[in-house]
Formats: sequence, C-alpha cells, structure tokens
Amino acid sequence: MIILCSVVFLRILVSFPNDYCRQSHEINVVRQIERMKSIKEPKIIIIGGSGCGFGLSSSLICKHFSMPVCNTGTNAGMGIIIQLKICEPFIREGDIVVVIPEYDNYMGQSYLGDATVLRIFSSIYPSGYESLSLRQQLHLVQYAPSAFIDAMKSLNWTFLDEEQVCNPYSMKSLNEYGDVECYENRVHQATKDWTASTWKQTRIQKKAIAALQEYDRLCKERGATMLMFPPAFKAMDFDVNKDCIHTIWKSSEEAQLPLVSCPEDYRMADTLHYDTNYHLTYEEVLIRTNRLIKDMDSVLRIYGN
Repeated sequence: MIILCSVVFLRILVSFPNDYCRQSHEINVVRQIERMKSIKEPKIIIIGGSGCGFGLSSSLICKHFSMPVCNTGTNAGMGIIIQLKICEPFIREGDIVVVIPEYDNYMGQSYLGDATVLRIFSSIYPSGYESLSLRQQLHLVQYAPSAFIDAMKSLNWTFLDEEQVCNPYSMKSLNEYGDVECYENRVHQATKDWTASTWKQTRIQKKAIAALQEYDRLCKERGATMLMFPPAFKAMDFDVNKDCIHTIWKSSEEAQLPLVSCPEDYRMADTLHYDTNYHLTYEEVLIRTNRLIKDMDSVLRIYGN
C-alpha cells in the first residue's frame, strides 16, 4: 500500500502542466514530431539538445542537400535515450540521421534525462511517457517534486515584451525546421561570468554508447544512414576538459559508431557563444553549419549516398 500510494502521489505531482514549456521553444518537440510524420520523402533528422536548436541553420542544410530537415534538438535535459526514441518511429529508407549528443550524455545518468522530461511530457507530449523504460521511470522519480514546484512557479507565465523584443526562448523564435532564430538578440553576453568549469564526473557511461550502437543498427536495418558529430563546444571549456572529451571519442570509436569529425573541429571561439557553452551567435551558427555540411558531404560520398 505504501508503494502504491507513493506511485499515485508521484504521478499526481508530474501531471501538472508547465506554462513556460507551453510557450517556450520546448514546443519544438511536438512540432517536429508532426513534421516528421508529414514528410514522406527522404529527410534529414537532427537529434541532440539545444546545442542543435541554438547552433544550426537547417535552411542551409536543406538547400545544400535538397532534402527536408527536421531539427529536433530542443533541450539536453531530455537525455539522449529519449531524444532517440522520439525520432525512432519516423526513420525511413533514404533518411540521414545526424546525431549530436552533448558531452553530458556520456557521463553519469544524464543520458536518462532529468526534470526536463517530466516538464515536457506532462505539458505538451503526454504520450511520451509510453516510451519510458522501467529503468528511466525509476530514475525520473527523483525529479517529480522539483517538476511540480516548477509547474506551480510557471502559472500564468508570459514572455515579457515579446511583442517588442524577440526572446530566443519564446516559441515565436522557432522556424519551420526547428531552429531557434531571433538572431538579433543572440549576441555574446560579455558581462556573463564565462569562467571555465572542469567536469567533476568523468567516468564514461557505456550504456549511452550502447544505445547509440543499437540506434545505428536500427538505421541500417531501415535503409537510413546515421552520422555522429561532436557538439559545438566553447573553447575554454573544451580545453580544461580535453582529456575527458578524447576519452569519450576514443570509446565511441572502439564501439564503431559512425563518427564523422574529431572533437577539435567543433571547438568554437569563446566570444561567439551566446549564453551557454553550447548556444551560438548567428556568426558562429553559419561557421558551424557550413563545416557540418562539408563534413557530411565528404562522408556521404564515401558511403555512396
């Protein structure tokens, strides 16, 4: 009875929708699901966190490859496991699946997600709960109280001055591909404390790598091509965590994941980041996107695509 009551109590806690989620760029999750459903021809699916949403120009990718693009990158807090599962039903023959996990996914339990999962599933994508394994459900229980508190704090949330000033985190900043635009307000915040931080936990999570291996096999079975890239990462943070990043990439190579570029290729200038070590300014978005296109071109020629 105690266990049953606890389960019911926790389920009630996570049932409250979050008004911020409903109005923010996180609405991109359901928009891209609908977009992937509607596209019948071969497409490019981009899977990752907000480093993809705030770091790529899908229109350039679409124009170069003459293929529709679905940028599902919304929030790294969802964890790579759920990001992969959300896209899995829509992978078809001829698709190119570009997977760009943030480095956090390779360490600790981040690959299973955090309170972000509960916020998004409860607010805009309730059917997402069906995709959770028992392992993930047990992991996410710890975030139920904080998800409830955040939902209460978000009541009657509004993006102030959104009519006059574009807020990059508002749903209005999204384009049809899933990119966050609002570039005029995404300038480097020089007054922010950009002190580099060294990761405390550096043990590589083999289960995350195993999940990526399985996804690669699934893509091949369906006649799709999976490509993996390192995330665009701020130089100062890259440099202090270089050894760990190299360990991550070496482990990925040993797992024979379809890696395209080395991490150094996406070590990006400090002054061209917007507000986090993954979010880019417009200038850096163009640099990173053109680099990604060039790298995709070279490897797809090898694959014969």
